[in-house]
Order: sequence, then C-alpha cells, then structure tokens
Amino acid sequence: MVEKIREIARKLLGEGKVDVVLGYEKGTGPLSERPFVARTVEEVEKLTYSPFAIQNLATYLPRFNNNKVAILARGCTTRAINVLISEGQIERDKIYVIGIPCNGVIKTRELRESIGEEIEDVSIQNGEIVIKTPKEEKKVKFEDWLNISCKYCEYPNPLFYDVLVGEEVKPRGGGYPDVEEYEKLDEDERWEIFEAEMSKCVRCYACRQSCPMCYCEHCFVDSTEPRWIEPGFDKTDLESWHLIRVLHMAGRCVDCGTCELVCPEGVKLLFLTRKVARDLKRDFDYVSGLNPEKPPFFGEFRYDDKGDFIL
Repeated sequence: MVEKIREIARKLLGEGKVDVVLGYEKGTGPLSERPFVARTVEEVEKLTYSPFAIQNLATYLPRFNNNKVAILARGCTTRAINVLISEGQIERDKIYVIGIPCNGVIKTRELRESIGEEIEDVSIQNGEIVIKTPKEEKKVKFEDWLNISCKYCEYPNPLFYDVLVGEEVKPRGGGYPDVEEYEKLDEDERWEIFEAEMSKCVRCYACRQSCPMCYCEHCFVDSTEPRWIEPGFDKTDLESWHLIRVLHMAGRCVDCGTCELVCPEGVKLLFLTRKVARDLKRDFDYVSGLNPEKPPFFGEFRYDDKGDFIL
C-alpha cells in the first residue's frame, strides 16, 4: 500500500497535477506517524501509512486553499471534506482524493503507556500488534487497541475518491453501544464521569487544533471582548469549554476520534461527541458528512422536525 501511495504521489507531483500531497511520515518513535506535506517528487519517499497514522488530514485542507492538493483519505476524512465543502471552506475541484480503505487506527498513546518501556520496533501480523522492546517481544490483539470510533465505524471506505489504494473493507456494523451503556447510568453517575474526565484537562487545545471542524481563526475561548471563558484551570471554565465545544460539533463531527487520540492527558471526549451524533441520527435521521450539498444541521429549518426535546 505504501509503495502504491508513493507511486501515485510521484506521478501527480511529477506531472504538475497537484502542488502538494498531504499524507503521513514516520514520527519520532515506532508507534508514531505524523502529518506530512510532500511538495517535491523527492519528498514522496517519506510518505508512509499504517494504523498508527491517527490524525485526520482534512484538518489541513483550508490552509491550502490556493493550491491543488492531493490528500490521503479514509472514510472519516472524506466525510470531513464533505462538511468543509458544505460550509464553504474548501472546493472539491481543487482536491485530488487518494482513497484509503481503513481497518481502524490504534490508540497509540494508551498502547505506548501500557508497554511501560522503550519500544524498538512494531508491526502488525495476523490480527496482532507485535511490539519489540529491549527485553522481549510482546503481542497484543489489534482489536483491543482500536479507537472506539473505529470499532463501530459504518464508513471505513472513502465515500468518494479520484483513485483508490487497495480493496474496500467491510463496515463494522455501526451503532453506539458505548453511548447506550453511558445512558443506562443515572444522572448523578453520568455527571460524575463527566467531571472526572474534564478534571484531567490542561487546556492545551490539542483536541481543537486536530479537529477538521475547528477551523475558526479566532476561537471563542480566546476571545477577550466578550470573554466567554477565563484562562486557567477553574472547574467551571474547563467544563464549559468542553460542553460548548461538543455543541459546536453537533451535526458536524464525523467521528474520526482524532480529538481523543491526540489528547496528552487521556481525556475521554468521544462519549460526548458520539452521544450527540447518536441523538441526531435517532431523532432527526441526520448523519454528518455524507452529502456535501446537504445544508449543515443547524443551517436548515424543517417543519417536520419533531421538536420533542423542547416541548
């Protein structure tokens, strides 16, 4: 797959069909692959891809509005592209989509912490992640370390593409069993979980910076006139930040899970975004990112909306 990606990228850049290729390169360790912009044929050799490439590359597209861009795109990436198109942030005809069927991405931070020692090498073989340390070789199940969004992903294949790398994969069945378990708890128990998770937050805003939908040049939390949220670690401000952010994601979040995957403190965020996504699908039959011509959820008024929640 990696060589096929490089072959496509070489041709696109060599023939001048695109100005840049958005992809991934090896990071600082065996469990790390980071976003990379290839601008020349020579730089194409750095491109790679594996389940350790956790970031949603659609995040970077608005920065290249004046360029013709090729992008490696999983199912959630193409959904994010659709939302960005519908919100007028990018243009489809400037984007060349290299489609990547996806078997899911790994919770790399959590896996690294569970090993607890230096990792020299890592590979995926027969449904297992094989990890070599200075002392031994460890094997863990691939499924056990999947991002929660990937475990229930209904759209693992790109919704559209200009070229597809590899064979399409089977969807995992979908649903929100994790959210349903959370909803079984009483109100006090749910709030206790929310407060416990938010107390870990250090407001580094890695979740915001990694999210394809957080493209505002000036975020409300950085506003001083009016000042919506004070700087620092006040409990109320921390919780307000996350509650307001998840509402901003309603009808826009494509459940890629990048926000939670990149959090250095391990704050669980997906039980919030997936809860909202589940409610919109159940109550309004709305799934974000499936159609770039469909108005954003909060950008459309419909007389047939149930409105039960406000009656």
